[in-house]
Amino acid sequence: MIRKRTPWMTATGVLGIILGMLAMLLAVALFIGGLQVTSAVETITTSLEGTSAREFVTNEAILSANKAEQELAAVQAFILPDAAMSFLLGLLLVISGIGTLKVARWARPLSMIWAVSCFSWLLLMEIFKPVDFDPLSFLLLIYPIVVLYLFSTSDWKRSFKQGTAVAE
Repeated sequence: MIRKRTPWMTATGVLGIILGMLAMLLAVALFIGGLQVTSAVETITTSLEGTSAREFVTNEAILSANKAEQELAAVQAFILPDAAMSFLLGLLLVISGIGTLKVARWARPLSMIWAVSCFSWLLLMEIFKPVDFDPLSFLLLIYPIVVLYLFSTSDWKRSFKQGTAVAE
C-alpha cells in the first residue's frame, strides 16, 4: 500500500536536509578553527619557552599568557570531537530528511536515532560547558525533541510502515 506524504512530513524532511547541510558546513568550519587553536597553543607555548621572565613588564602578563594557553588547550580537547560528531549528525539528518520525503521505511528509525543522539550530544556539551552557551542555545534542543515526538506518533508510525510515498 502506498502512503501519502503529509505536509508535516514534507516540512520535516526539507528542514532536516537544510539543517543537516548547515550542520555539516559548520562542522567543517569548526574543524578548521580547531586546527587554528592547535596552532595558537603551539605559538603561545613556544613564545613562553623562548621569553625570559624579565622581558615581561609584570608577573601578571605571565599569568595571563599561561591562563590563555590553558584555556585554549581545554577548548582544543572539545573542538575536534565536536566537529566530527556535528558532521556525522548533520549527515544523518540529511539522509533521514531524504528518507522522510520518500516516506521510506528506514527513515523513521534513522530519524529517531538521530534525535536521541543529537539531544544526548547537545546535553553532554551543555553539562561539560567547553564554551559558554547563551540561553538561546537551549533552542537547539527543541528540534530533536520535536522530531522524536513526530516520529513517535501513531499516524507517522503507520505511514512509515509502508514503502514509497506519493506527494499530496
